[in-house]
Amino acid sequence: MTVYADEAFLLNGAVDYLLLICAAKLGGGRIARLRLLAAALFALFVLYTQAGARLGKRLSARVMGGTASGQALDRSQFASAMSLMLSSGLPLDEALERTARLLEGSALSSRLTACIQATHDGQPFHRAVEDSGLLTGLQCGLLAAGVRSGATETAMAELAARCQEESDQRLTVLLSRFEYVLVLILCLSVGAVLLSVMLGNG
Repeated sequence: MTVYADEAFLLNGAVDYLLLICAAKLGGGRIARLRLLAAALFALFVLYTQAGARLGKRLSARVMGGTASGQALDRSQFASAMSLMLSSGLPLDEALERTARLLEGSALSSRLTACIQATHDGQPFHRAVEDSGLLTGLQCGLLAAGVRSGATETAMAELAARCQEESDQRLTVLLSRFEYVLVLILCLSVGAVLLSVMLGNG
């Protein structure tokens, strides 16, 4: 996410002015000032730092739920975990079970349980993954080709890279929209405070 210098300067100035005006209107109350300062600092942290961008992505992922971006993130988590397990030399069944333990308590937990049960019932791995909704049909086609050719680990590593790229793109678009909304809210807040001061003085 890129924020240009002029935009950063204007936003910082607007936040500083908003804090000063609100503190004056509220009689200089420490609690009110601290709340405003904390909100402003959090907004700037999310907008202008890499750690803040990562935090914003995690919060967005929690809020997204069953949206397309949330599903892309789920696929990325599954593929990355499976790729890690397979690259460690674990057999496919054990890798799947360890992935389920790793992602226990997440949105993928029930789907992983269904996938494990399907493989125990004799269903092919790629078919169990598709039926449980862990990957899309196209992605499972790539996985099936890898399994048949004996290159399951390579296929899963490729899927992990593709899923990661897809989830990053979707989250970047989502956060860029959030950035504009946040700037708009700050500007409207400054305008509302200025209007209240002008009407109050009148």
